[in-house]
Amino acid sequence: MRLLLMMILCCSCLCASEVRNYRSGKDFASDHQAPQPGNAKDIPGYKGTHVPEGKLSQGNIQDALTKKMTEKGNAGTLITESHDQRLRFKIDPSKDPIFTESDKVVNNPLATLKVQPTEIDEPVREIKSRHLCDEEGEPYTLTCTRNLHVETVKKSKVYWYTHITGKQFRRSGRNYGQIVKQTRGPRNVGHDRWYDYKQYTSIPDQKINYFDGCNYYPHTVKNYYKYEKRFGKESPVSITLQEYNSSILGTGDIRERWTSDCSLLEERVDQGLCAYGNKVCTQGAQTRLINGFAINRSCWQETLTYQCSYPVNNTCDALKAKDCVQVHSQCRDRVNNVCVVYEQTYECTELRGGGKKTTLSGDAPWCLDGNCAKQGYAANSDMAEALSKLMIFREIQKDMDIKGPSVFKGDEYGCNRNCVDFRDCCGSGSGNGNGWGVSLGLSGCSEKEKALAQLRQKKKCIYVGTYCAEKVLGICLRRKSNYCCFGTKLARLIHEQGRSQLGMGFGDAEHPQCRGLTIEELTLLDFDRIDLSELLSDLYKKFRTPNISKLSQDFSQDWQNRMPKIQKDDRRYVDKIREEGVQTQEGRQDAAF
Repeated sequence: MRLLLMMILCCSCLCASEVRNYRSGKDFASDHQAPQPGNAKDIPGYKGTHVPEGKLSQGNIQDALTKKMTEKGNAGTLITESHDQRLRFKIDPSKDPIFTESDKVVNNPLATLKVQPTEIDEPVREIKSRHLCDEEGEPYTLTCTRNLHVETVKKSKVYWYTHITGKQFRRSGRNYGQIVKQTRGPRNVGHDRWYDYKQYTSIPDQKINYFDGCNYYPHTVKNYYKYEKRFGKESPVSITLQEYNSSILGTGDIRERWTSDCSLLEERVDQGLCAYGNKVCTQGAQTRLINGFAINRSCWQETLTYQCSYPVNNTCDALKAKDCVQVHSQCRDRVNNVCVVYEQTYECTELRGGGKKTTLSGDAPWCLDGNCAKQGYAANSDMAEALSKLMIFREIQKDMDIKGPSVFKGDEYGCNRNCVDFRDCCGSGSGNGNGWGVSLGLSGCSEKEKALAQLRQKKKCIYVGTYCAEKVLGICLRRKSNYCCFGTKLARLIHEQGRSQLGMGFGDAEHPQCRGLTIEELTLLDFDRIDLSELLSDLYKKFRTPNISKLSQDFSQDWQNRMPKIQKDDRRYVDKIREEGVQTQEGRQDAAF
């Protein structure tokens, strides 16, 4: 509110200042303005209405001029006499050669020029030229394997301590033989000669109850153990003796993971150069003994097949658009015995001539028969480039966001790849324009993922990056790729090449930046450094080379159609001159030339 009040006060002050300045200027002009005359006599140089010049008219202006010249002296007299004494020529349109000869030319121009027209059939000439271009070859397949690794807990029995109990034998010289030696003699003997203690050196379990005929002397050795389970080098977890002895694994006692050598192929999928094909189990169902446990799985190894394409700058589209014919092909690059790049040879044919042609024999003036120039067609790449630049300005007008303001705003699109099920919802491979990746299993994907595949096929998207969107125990289960997509291919080209000029990027894989360009940023772009060859190819597809033979024939026919009208117009022009000449004789009795 405070800001609004300040703006109102400023505007009021400005308006008041302008009014004061206007009034001051008006008062100054009134003070210094010359008085307006109220009578014509007050005007400097005014001589009244009765002046000599007022008597001049069309009838006497010549005489007045002659008199004025005579008053100027000898020079004026000489000019007047020369005018009065010059020769007079009278023109008779019915006899004068200018008119009579022009009538002959108009009535029969060819006879007057003494030339003979001859109409001939001009043969059609084919002008052939050959051009080389690069074209993408066939998709090729690459394979890799992934293996199932199953890890189970390893159960272990760990010595804890030894518990020794018993009663010492009273009679000297008698002992328990090896028992006393193994226990290193009774210790902690009570008043009734009982002992009970622990030691942490393991000895075999045993239990003896010696009877000397009168009393019993028991002796017991028992070892105690801890029971544990662990994965690899992880910290152990205590378990019961019952679990230790069980041959059944619990829910968390098994871990599974797939390992593969497919990382390079996954990178090519991210770049849109490969797509998921299929997977085949190459090591089927079997039972394997792992840490003493029998583990059965339906598949232990899978072979994954990727369908890939080779990145090629296809330069043959422009030749195809001109209806050129492929006459030769040779493979330039191969991958796995599959040709991925072809060098194509196209032959282009330009038809010239054909139709009727009129030639003139004799000394005919140049261009009389319409053959004024050598007709032909030369490719003009500047025109296509100029049209591309005009398209930029047209799209700027159409795409302008008044609220921003910005132009060529993009939208974020994402797609997912399930690394475990080998299911690809990115339509991978379609980004190079072939479209073969679009049909690879998109039926189970979201509508936005399907739309992304189509936009990539139309080359309207820019790949930003891929990241792991879902991970379990360090294993990536789902990868997500993000793109910035634009309304037109032109907008994509400007962002793709223009952002690098501005030092801007597209964000990272998880946070794409697809905003439009501001007007300030747009003015900083050097459009001469933006390659619009993709657009030029599209323009060539819509452009058709003119038929030179037909143009020549149409021109000749149009020339023949115009000749009667030209002759008729010439006759009217001559008649008009004749009429004007007769009228001149009647008005002045002579015509001076």
